[in-house]
Amino acid sequence: MSSADTDMNVLAVTPRNNGHPASAPRTSRTSGHTPLGADPTIIPPVGEPGHGTTAYLRRRPVRMVDGRAKGGYTDVFELICRDCGDYPALDYAEVLPRLQSLRGHYTLEAGLAEYDRHLGLAT
Repeated sequence: MSSADTDMNVLAVTPRNNGHPASAPRTSRTSGHTPLGADPTIIPPVGEPGHGTTAYLRRRPVRMVDGRAKGGYTDVFELICRDCGDYPALDYAEVLPRLQSLRGHYTLEAGLAEYDRHLGLAT
């Protein structure tokens, strides 16, 4: 395995941080520059198009046990955004306060509006 192959493996598993470059190489293995001038290690900030490509709205489970919903679901919806550092297998009480704020206590309508705002889709 060449050092270029190793660099590409690092790039593929490096976490992305809210608009800050990850500590991985920024060049492609073949051309020596980033394709089309885009840096794949940077995530656009909240509210900008391209942020939250893994975000979704879900019904809040009554509780999470070993990463699985137990006891059914509530009538409350929550926004999960992995780009912001959230991890869906954690219960609401187990995530950081800033992620609790993002997850929220939404009705379906409010949750969809927050999802659109968070991803930069709101008009």
